[in-house]
Amino acid sequence: MADPLRVVLDPGVIVSALVTPHGPTGRLITVIQTARVRPIVCPHLVDELTGVLHRTKFRRYLTVDEADEAIELLVESAEPHDEPNDVPPRSRDPKDDYLIALAIDTNAAARCCARSAAA
Repeated sequence: MADPLRVVLDPGVIVSALVTPHGPTGRLITVIQTARVRPIVCPHLVDELTGVLHRTKFRRYLTVDEADEAIELLVESAEPHDEPNDVPPRSRDPKDDYLIALAIDTNAAARCCARSAAA
């Protein structure tokens, strides 16, 4: 089997995959589970994802326990990394700059985001 595609996934993409499992982003869950894609994560990404999935508005899609289980499964299948050291401004949304830096620092094949935010 070929090596998995190493990618940095924007937390918004992961949330979309979890709340719309039959939509386009939902397929990400399948390719991660089949080890065709290996997500790259850092503590900031996991913390951001946890914060979003714990919001009350997501209870109609999944419980807090289901959210925590999904995060745990993601982390178990992921390639963990430290926070990026150098996070220069690179996108229209400065809060996403760490994702670009993480992709560069880890030499990821791709960064998957919900919108075109790269400068």
